[in-house]
Amino acid sequence: MRGWRAAIVSDRIFYGVIPKVVTQTLWRRPGLPFSSTWLTDSRSCRLHNVQAYVLVPFPLTQDDRKAHALNDERIPLAAFDKGVDVLLKIARISVAH
Repeated sequence: MRGWRAAIVSDRIFYGVIPKVVTQTLWRRPGLPFSSTWLTDSRSCRLHNVQAYVLVPFPLTQDDRKAHALNDERIPLAAFDKGVDVLLKIARISVAH
């Protein structure tokens, strides 16, 4: 039971770090979480009361988003690099707590 409770505390820290890092790193204004059914296949998890979220840490343009799920879908290299940076910051800060 102790490990289960520790996981809940860790989840709270982890999910609290995400908006802070996204705000500071990507947009310089508050990041807003939203539910995107077109971007996730985690519906089956949510049906069983398992928290499941999708994080897209890549700064994408409108044209990039239009190409989502098409045969030539791609992420610009600069956006990919920025996204990796965001994920690493989230992990480092979460682990440091």
